[in-house]
Amino acid sequence: VGAPYPVAFRVEQDPWTVAEPHFHQAGQFQVLVDGDGFLGKRPVRALTIQFAAAYTPYGPIVAGERGVAYLTLRSGWDPGALYMPGARDRLKAFGKKPRAAYGSTEIGLPPPAGESADRETLIAPEADGLGAWCHRVPPNGTFTGPDPSASGGQYWVCFGGDDTNPETPMQTLSCLFLSPDEPARRATAGPNGLVMLVLQFPRMNG
Repeated sequence: VGAPYPVAFRVEQDPWTVAEPHFHQAGQFQVLVDGDGFLGKRPVRALTIQFAAAYTPYGPIVAGERGVAYLTLRSGWDPGALYMPGARDRLKAFGKKPRAAYGSTEIGLPPPAGESADRETLIAPEADGLGAWCHRVPPNGTFTGPDPSASGGQYWVCFGGDDTNPETPMQTLSCLFLSPDEPARRATAGPNGLVMLVLQFPRMNG
């Protein structure tokens, strides 16, 4: 088990296309940001979130009539998808216990100026650090995320407004990764408020 190796990218599937069931050798979050469809038998739309631990099969991902777009956010390097059922023997050989978690919310709007910030739990925090939250912050408001040292690292994904943190500013649909050895991050909403996801991986030795 080494240090985190964050990898983030966006996938766009055309209407009615299918990504067949598969698994990866790195844990990941996927965040549906546009369109709709199905993840396995589960209907999905923005903002549906899936966490899949390494060696956890999932899918198929079926795009609906508008297609579907999602962010894939990994904490480690991955050599590529291993498709089921062809890779079933390899999955057994790895001997890992599958683990998945899901959450969903509306993107929504930040609270008006003068109101308090809102934090919605999307994946309830677990003892090894896994968790996911959506923060909606009024203009010029602030919030501090959880301490990364209790986790395997965090992705922050901005879905509305701007984060004017002077060291790591963020704009809509930008993301950043915090390693476990970094301090807790403080976000500061710009004049239009802020909608921010905080996605926290379980500890690598958890």
